[in-house]
Amino acid sequence: KKHRLSSTNHQFFFIVASDSAEVRHIMSFLLPIKRKMSSAASAVSKVGGGNNVWRSFESEMWRTYQRVAPQAKRIHSLFDQQGEDIRNDHVAFRTFNHECVGMNVFEQNLWQHYNYKPVDSYNITEKNLFAKHFEHADYPTEYPLIFVSEFDTGTLSHQNQDTVQEMIESIESAYAPVKDDKFLIKGRIWDPITVSQYESLQSQSSYAAW
Repeated sequence: KKHRLSSTNHQFFFIVASDSAEVRHIMSFLLPIKRKMSSAASAVSKVGGGNNVWRSFESEMWRTYQRVAPQAKRIHSLFDQQGEDIRNDHVAFRTFNHECVGMNVFEQNLWQHYNYKPVDSYNITEKNLFAKHFEHADYPTEYPLIFVSEFDTGTLSHQNQDTVQEMIESIESAYAPVKDDKFLIKGRIWDPITVSQYESLQSQSSYAAW
């Protein structure tokens, strides 16, 4: 997950990333999507106004993020002490190119539950990723961007493809992620893998192992 926390006079990036190349990739796509910050700054106080689903989602995402990046909470507190206003600029998700958890699932879920629509798509061939960025259909400058990337499992070894397939097959058969408004904050929906399986995925791609 990647978040930009911005104040009136400062911008900081808190990123849980496997390598610096990922940061460059994400930024190379998001910078051209630059919005009018003057209008966003005046509208940010209205983000989530009346949208309890979004506010719940964002709060849970923040709690999850603090568990993996506890320093973010300390920095957030310092901003609060100085009376600064902090807002999320974007949220990013990763997945696999499988029909049960692929891009189409995210796209339908974001539209049905959050009123987000796809705006553009990107092929990151050197990382075996296909990605899309989404914006709120009615208030694109007031709500954070959402960035979803899916990894092409066909580029993995047969052994690692089997690992991913086993993971996905372990998802409860009755579970329907498109219908679940908590899907994006649900956490892991498949059974855990072994350390050796993780290391095997990591040896081929940090994106697959993520």
